[in-house]
Amino acid sequence: MENYYEHFVNKGNHPDKALILKQEDDYSFDNFNRDQALKLVNNIVAIVKKTDKKIGIKITINDEPIIQYYMDGLEYQGAKSWLDRKEKMVNLAHHSSYYAFLDNIKSHQYDKCIEDETYALCGGAFP
Repeated sequence: MENYYEHFVNKGNHPDKALILKQEDDYSFDNFNRDQALKLVNNIVAIVKKTDKKIGIKITINDEPIIQYYMDGLEYQGAKSWLDRKEKMVNLAHHSSYYAFLDNIKSHQYDKCIEDETYALCGGAFP
């Protein structure tokens, strides 16, 4: 992506990676099933509907898609592409896509993902 660092990295204050690792730990599940996925999506959607944001959600368990939801107003193909790219980033990094983004600022270990349009080295996906 042209101007990746100008567009994403140099925009401002980013949290410490340790905070994101703590969130990954805090929001992990010992057990997770389809019913819990549906409840989680419904809770997230209820929260987001109180804002002016539009989101797409995709939950997979062991690479099996369990639920996908796209709010009205989202362009399906674009939203689906972003979710797929973020999921691929999580699978590569074994961390959230935001952690991988923050880690890459100094390590540059995911620089190849910046130009590879099958990955999204930015926030939005959680392991």
